[in-house]
Amino acid sequence: MKKILLSILSIFFCLGMLTGGAVLLSGCNSSSYSENNPLEEKPEGGNGDNENLDDDSQNENDNEEHQNEDMNDNAVSGYTAKVSFNSNCSSSTVTGMPSTVSVSREIVATDLEGNWSLGVKIPINIPKRSGNYTFTEWNTLASGSGSSYSPGDTIYVSGQEPAKMAMETLYAQWKYTPYTITFNSNGCPNGTMDPIKKASGESVQLTPNCFWWGNDDYQFVGWATSPFSGTIAYENYGWYSDNRSITLYAIWDYTIRFDGNGATSGSMSNQTKRHAVSLKLNTNNYKRTGYIFLGWSLTSTGSVQYNDGAYYTTNDIATLYAVWRGPCTITYNGNGATGGSTPSTAVNYGDDAIVAENGFIKEADEGFGSKFEFRCWATSSSGDGTTYHPYDTIEMTDDVTLYAIWDPVLRIVVGGNGSSEYITDETDFNVTSNHGTLTSNFLEWSSNWDAVRLIPEEGITEYIVTISVTNTEHNYRLEIDGDSENSSLNTITYTWTADDCVTIAVIPYQSLSITLDGNGGTRNGSTSVDLTGFMPGMGVSLSSLKFEKTGYTHIGFSKSKNATSASFTITFDEDN
Repeated sequence: MKKILLSILSIFFCLGMLTGGAVLLSGCNSSSYSENNPLEEKPEGGNGDNENLDDDSQNENDNEEHQNEDMNDNAVSGYTAKVSFNSNCSSSTVTGMPSTVSVSREIVATDLEGNWSLGVKIPINIPKRSGNYTFTEWNTLASGSGSSYSPGDTIYVSGQEPAKMAMETLYAQWKYTPYTITFNSNGCPNGTMDPIKKASGESVQLTPNCFWWGNDDYQFVGWATSPFSGTIAYENYGWYSDNRSITLYAIWDYTIRFDGNGATSGSMSNQTKRHAVSLKLNTNNYKRTGYIFLGWSLTSTGSVQYNDGAYYTTNDIATLYAVWRGPCTITYNGNGATGGSTPSTAVNYGDDAIVAENGFIKEADEGFGSKFEFRCWATSSSGDGTTYHPYDTIEMTDDVTLYAIWDPVLRIVVGGNGSSEYITDETDFNVTSNHGTLTSNFLEWSSNWDAVRLIPEEGITEYIVTISVTNTEHNYRLEIDGDSENSSLNTITYTWTADDCVTIAVIPYQSLSITLDGNGGTRNGSTSVDLTGFMPGMGVSLSSLKFEKTGYTHIGFSKSKNATSASFTITFDEDN
């Protein structure tokens, strides 16, 4: 029996010598190991963030028991590997440091010298350090010159029999980033400034301002923490001690100047506007004779951009020019007038101006006294704007041009032959049209031409007008624009367009009588014949009025008694 046992031991020994490997110290559970890492043992269990890395499922129950035992740092049964973590920092606060991690096994593989190892997984949590430090890695040496590990890596901790516990300490490695102070010109076009580096806990003096405008109207006053702030957070040459990076913005004061722009008296001092702070402008102190102050402009010829006492908000220097308004003028435009004039009206700014009477005349092309009638004044030549009548008032805040607005007129003009004895007013006419009765305006009679003006209604462009004389004491010839061939007796019809002027002349006829003298002859025993009731221009037939004289033949009539020829040669009727 002894020989058999010795033979078996010899075989195992030979196998071990041939492979150069280690023999198994305990045979309850066997584990394989690699040639490259004879001490490697996949870790199992542990506390904190450790994970079971053993792929051998048959040992799960035993491993759970050992994990519970490993919670006690004094446990000596089996083999234990521990990894502790050092913040590697004594000058600032570190948070998030992982706790010590341990892994235990009841049986491990060893080499011939009794060396063994267990793998421990490093927790994934990343520590944080105050003072602008950033964690980079774990290292087996505090200086960082040892072996490096990242969170989540596995580190193999080695021991040697008879010791059954091994420990490794990992040191946090930190990267320091200094704080940066950056300078911004905040709109200034000239100069540069390099950033300043600052360590945690350190106070540094700020670099003096190196930005410049090249104009004394800009003044540097300090640094703000926002481009939209005018509050000084740091003075020039000031000190900065906050543990954070920052950009500082230059704060400028801007000079605001005032120009009287033609003022005859007064003065104003400059004002200073702080960046991002609104400036209330001082009340105007300039005066200009005959002018009123309206406000301020950024140019000498511009319109008002800032009222008196307004706020100036632009972040820049400026010269503000007084804006003045002199007397305001109403200019009158004849708007097609053919004669006459209306003088302009001038008043001080803000005063009321009285609208003048019209002095223009607009005659019609047809002549014969035809002319347009003035209706009103308007702010546009078409009459669409605001309209005014003579003696209206206008509050003057600017120059105004008023245009004469004209109405085309149909005039009924009566004249000559004592017409005023019979036609005394517009009731002596009957005027009708296809659009009803026209609006009329009776004009006062004069010694020559008397008239009734007929005004077209708005929106109607054409009338067919019939004019009849209602006074029956005489007969009348109605004549259009002095054209005797375009006339009618007592009544006339005319097509009138509302953009035209026309004159209807009414010429009264007096009753006329004619005496025919026989000049030595007789008719029906009478030496003469009287004819009455004739109108001027009216034709008279004399062919039936033949006189008889013995030895003579009646050939006509003459205006002279001793005439040798007839002024009116007549062919008399045979039966006379």
